[in-house]
Amino acid sequence: MSSELIRIHSGNSEATISPLGSALVSLTLKGANVIPEPSSPRHPYHGVILAPWPNRIKAGKYLYAGQNYQAEVNEAFGNALHGLLFDSEATVESATEDSLTLVSEITSSPGYPWDLTVRISFSIGDDGLRVETSAQNNSEQVAPVALGTHPFFVFDEQSTLEVRATTAAVHGADMLPVSEISSEEIGFGTGRLNPIENLPLDVQFTNCETVSAVLRTKDWTMEVWQEDANWLMVYTTQEFNWADGRKRAVAIEPQTSAADSFNNGSGLTDLEPGASFSYRWGARAVV
Repeated sequence: MSSELIRIHSGNSEATISPLGSALVSLTLKGANVIPEPSSPRHPYHGVILAPWPNRIKAGKYLYAGQNYQAEVNEAFGNALHGLLFDSEATVESATEDSLTLVSEITSSPGYPWDLTVRISFSIGDDGLRVETSAQNNSEQVAPVALGTHPFFVFDEQSTLEVRATTAAVHGADMLPVSEISSEEIGFGTGRLNPIENLPLDVQFTNCETVSAVLRTKDWTMEVWQEDANWLMVYTTQEFNWADGRKRAVAIEPQTSAADSFNNGSGLTDLEPGASFSYRWGARAVV
């Protein structure tokens, strides 16, 4: 497989994308290096597309249209994590100086017996990075589909994170949601700038504003926005593998459904044969 990186740019903004996992590998917005180069090999979920489900399916098991299915369990918590495309090579459909479209195919398998075309388009300009992801059902039956992405951003010891969502999930030991609380109960919500140094986070938020998160560092401020995607996963780590030796990273992950949506149905799309649906997200520097 070829995994040659592809660069798109406009002015002093640029993005580097890998066809492997349709991954957003690095990102500079108006000169601010918000996603530095990772060391190799990069984190297996760094920047990747999440389809046909983001997050987890409990034990990989789900019931759909009266049939039971078993997806591959691929994580220590015993669940099926992040879908089927994060380690799949996409095909370049089109490329220009400031845009790129990649296409991936999901073919029927025992754990997911539907055929999908998943298309992801990146563009960069004065308004930052814009990403649109769509899924088309090529099967003869209705297919369960949810989409997401998994970008990691760098942060520093002075950084704050504002999550503009009203609801947060409470997770059990298997990292699946068991209940919901107000985001304010854990210190988040619109206008709440939460220092994230030494604050371990692995939380899914919902009921998001269009600008769903604002990351402020000592050098730059960045907004993450999303459309037709009402869930946002936020995960922090102090052990990321940035190429320049830094270790702090925060994943800010727009998603179209809740965790375990193949079982709880929250945000799950029942995609008719021949139909498609899409969502959009992006990041922009605030000057």
